[in-house]
Amino acid sequence: MSVPRRSDMPYRGHDSGPIGVSIANGRVRYPPRPMRGLHFILTPFLLAPLACDSDSRDGGAGGRNGDILALTGDAAAGETVFNSNACSSESCHGADGNSGSAPALMTVVSGLSDDAAIDSVLDGKGGMPPQALEDQQMADVLAWMRANF
Repeated sequence: MSVPRRSDMPYRGHDSGPIGVSIANGRVRYPPRPMRGLHFILTPFLLAPLACDSDSRDGGAGGRNGDILALTGDAAAGETVFNSNACSSESCHGADGNSGSAPALMTVVSGLSDDAAIDSVLDGKGGMPPQALEDQQMADVLAWMRANF
């Protein structure tokens, strides 16, 4: 006697064996599978983070970051941008970048790649809000950060 396919067997009753399979009147009955097809619904949601670069909303190294890195930054202009965006206030990084209530740039910037530094400034990080800078302004700020920290 061959064992019937699972799809041919309706589930009737709860006289389950040790693993949920019912045997009654010589017929094998499998329990219902309420989760059948759920993987078709969940797969797009599980794969979406892999398809997106979730760390950089500005386009990553291949997008806006690449454009910024192609520019030549001016450290003096970058300091001006830093001071004009309230980043130099005591409630932020402070006038020297190290004396405010936010993390000292001396300890943070040296450990960041250029892409990560750009993402942190443009997208924000932790309690730091995103900064609305033009590409040249960001290149200038990056040059200033690399020259000083």
